[in-house]
Order: sequence, then C-alpha cells, then structure tokens
Amino acid sequence: MKNEVSLCMIVKNEEYYLPRCLSSVNNIVDEVIIVDTGSTDKTVEIAKSFGAKVYFFPWNNNFSEARNESLKYASKEWILILDADDELYTEDQKNLIALLNRQLDENAIYNLVKIHHYGYMNKGIESKDKRNRTITLLKEQIKKDPDNYFAYFNLGTEYAGLNDTKKALDYYYKSYEKFDPLNGYSFLLILRIVK
Repeated sequence: MKNEVSLCMIVKNEEYYLPRCLSSVNNIVDEVIIVDTGSTDKTVEIAKSFGAKVYFFPWNNNFSEARNESLKYASKEWILILDADDELYTEDQKNLIALLNRQLDENAIYNLVKIHHYGYMNKGIESKDKRNRTITLLKEQIKKDPDNYFAYFNLGTEYAGLNDTKKALDYYYKSYEKFDPLNGYSFLLILRIVK
C-alpha cells in the first residue's frame, strides 16, 4: 500500500524553475502545497496549473516561519520538501516510488532519492543573488551558535563560489577545528581545503 505524500514548497518568482520541479514529482505526490512569499511573475499561475493549493505568506526574512506555514496545510502521511529549483531525475523518481510502496530493503534506502539542485548554477545566482543571501543567513546562524562547524563549512563554500579564496579558506579552517571524519561533509572539507 502506497504512503500518501504532501509536497510542501515556499516560492517567490520561480517561473523559470518551477515547471521542471513540479513535473519531476507530479506523478508521485498526492497534493502540492505552495506558499508564495510575494511573486510578481507567473509563479502562482504555474503552480495552479499543476493543481497546487496556493497560499500567501508575506516574506519576513525567516525561512523557517515560511516553511512552517507550508507544513501546516499538509494533509498526507509523508511530507516532501523541495525548493522550486530542485528536480528528481527519472531513476530517483522510481526509487522514491519504491520507497513509498515499501518495496525497498533497508540497505537500498541509503542509495536513493537524490535531489538535483539548480539554484546555484550561474543563472540562478545572478537572478537571485543567492550566495550573498546565504552568506548573510549563515553569518546570523554562526552568531547564534558559534560552535556550528557545518555552518562554517557552508560559509566557506559560498565564498569559494564567489572566488574569494582567502575568506573561503578562513571558514574552511574554522570548520576543520572540530574535524570529525564521521561527519557527512568531512571528506568535502578536506577536498576543498586542498583544492
């Protein structure tokens, strides 16, 4: 018996990416919940064309509040959270369906459901200035929790994307201070420091 899934998304001005994202999960999810935070393009129209339930939430510079707003409308057993610039490829769609149908063994679960994210490709970065927004959010996170070494790693990655090698290395080295080889990002940290 298939588990039912609510797709919950927060969006703003995503007409470029949204059709690809929704097309990649349209046959998997049982409902689509879209919380729009102030689109001025065709985002809402596109969402509705996929049968989405669209709600509006004024952007207050707080992702968690907007995300929680989307979650409160979900009515299915499982919740899938995607960004508009995410996509599940065909093989990943099959794996997710198998998981929902409980046709995967425990070992197979660790090798599925890859989500491909396009937001940090050049077009997405230029149109949204995502790196600078992410840097601001990561710095705020570090102010609240100075021992969040994963945030330092992510901040290094954002600066590397802006070709600011000195700042990238500073944050990578800060992340390395509490190096744990069992962290999921540890091998990337070493690789990026070397690179």
